[in-house]
Amino acid sequence: MRKALMIIPLLLCVLLSSCVPVVETPADELRQYTWSAEAENGKTATLRFDDTTATLTVESDDFTLNLSGLCVLTDERLTICDRATSVNHTFSYILHGDRVELSYNSGTISLDKKRLR
Repeated sequence: MRKALMIIPLLLCVLLSSCVPVVETPADELRQYTWSAEAENGKTATLRFDDTTATLTVESDDFTLNLSGLCVLTDERLTICDRATSVNHTFSYILHGDRVELSYNSGTISLDKKRLR
């Protein structure tokens, strides 16, 4: 009887721990979530991943940038091969907990972790 009572909590621990996504590298964490930011001036930015593709959208009142296509992701760089223009855009990134800093040329944008994709 005691053995049966010990097995139940052990099984519960194993089952519950398997429900949490395992994040092994920064690239895995970046790919598992949707990232976004909204500035006070109305500009918004969103980064999403689907299997082998990524979409980065930046919008303001008079401007919209949409990069979407196949992505190559390492632990320090994100490259989006834009379908519309056939141009590769490579960003460096740094994860800071629930925030990622994307850098391109001399500009940097900070995006917050929102939800699992």
